[in-house]
Amino acid sequence: MAATFSDKSRQQTGALSDRRAAPRHKSYTDVWADPGGMEPAIPCRIVDISTTGAKIDGLGATLPDNFILHAGQAKHVARVVWRRQTLVGVEFQKGSKPPRDGARLPERR
Repeated sequence: MAATFSDKSRQQTGALSDRRAAPRHKSYTDVWADPGGMEPAIPCRIVDISTTGAKIDGLGATLPDNFILHAGQAKHVARVVWRRQTLVGVEFQKGSKPPRDGARLPERR
């Protein structure tokens, strides 16, 4: 019976990793989610990251659907694609440049 459980967990893990466009790497780096405009930046933490997106722990805060992720000197325009408790999965928007400081991100529908 234990072998069946183990086989299922491998299948589920394999299926999940097959959906990702790029491999993810564990990070645990403190970053900022900047919604733009007059709203303050939200401290959060990257759990894992790839070239196409990241899993972010909002540390109890509700992150907006679109924001600029400030990770050191790097800035990424991010769009939330899933939410689970304080964790969110974001996709980096290719070809989108972060707006100038203080500007608001357009809402995507």
